[in-house]
Parts: sequence; C-alpha cells; structure tokens
Amino acid sequence: PHGLAAPLHSLDAAGRDVWPIEGYLDEGPRSTNWLADGVIKQHRTIETYFTLLRRAGFGPTPAEVATFSALGHEQAVSRLVDFESIDNSALETRLTQLSLDLGEIVQIYYWWLYRMLYTARPLEEKLTLFWHGHFATSFAKVNDPGFMLAQNQLFRLRAVGDFQQTLIEVSADPAMLFWLDNVV
Repeated sequence: PHGLAAPLHSLDAAGRDVWPIEGYLDEGPRSTNWLADGVIKQHRTIETYFTLLRRAGFGPTPAEVATFSALGHEQAVSRLVDFESIDNSALETRLTQLSLDLGEIVQIYYWWLYRMLYTARPLEEKLTLFWHGHFATSFAKVNDPGFMLAQNQLFRLRAVGDFQQTLIEVSADPAMLFWLDNVV
C-alpha cells in the first residue's frame, strides 16, 4: 500500500518479528527493499562513527556522531588524531567559569572529569587517561594535589609524540618521584 517492494519486517518460525537490519551487518543484505537498505546503510554508517568516537573518547553524543559521519572517514580520523589543531577554548572557558579550587584533589577530579565529558579533543583526554594508567601514581601516596595536577597536565602535553621524551619527563615528574620513593 505504501509502494514498497517488500515489507520492512517478517515473522520467523517462532512468530517473532524479524527486521532486515538484524544480522545484516554480519551476514550481508537480507532485503531487496531499497528503503530498508537505505536505513541499514545509514545505521551501518552511524554505528561505524559511534564506534570510532567511543574508542577515541568516552562516548559520543548524537550530535558528535552526526558531525563526524558528515566529515567522512578520512577527515573524521584526521580530526581525532590531529587534535592539536582543534580549538578547545570553549572547554577552557567553561572550566574557568566553574571556579574550581585546583589545590583540592576532589576539585581536580571534577576538573578532569569535566574535561573528559566536554572536550572537543576526545582522543587527547583518552590518551591522558591511558598515560595516567600506564605510569600509575595515586594521590593516596603522593598526597600533593599540585603534583597530581602537574602530572595530569604533563600526560596531556605528551599524549602523542616521542615516547622517549615522555619517559624522560615523567621520570623527573615530582609526583612520579614521590610515588617511587625517590624524593630527596
């Protein structure tokens, strides 16, 4: 009645609805319906960019998925990887407006969490978290918010680049020195 070549769904042997999109991504097209195929293709594209942004960040918004899918694969990856070229001043302005006391460790936690949630550079924050996990330190032992904040900023600065230089800078970092009981 709607001019469609085939119904958008059918019933399986158990009487359950079977939509063409189910299994499509793994097994290939199951429908010859142009409308369903268009929906499936759009779903595949959205799923691809959602996965890319989830892995490079902390969970994209629908608007971010739409923006990156409109860029195309090559430009989307370039925008994520070349994050130094992305303006993040809106985040810095928002953080300043929060008036957090970065001399308090809980406020530093809020500051970093806010960065992870609202950054225009998700890969930068994901890599900052990666380096924080790799060069594991903890406020529980370091007990100096300034040292922990400086280390977090070092990991962000060195998120990508020469690992040897990162290692040299981390080995001289006050939080790491304290963590390793190497403070003189």
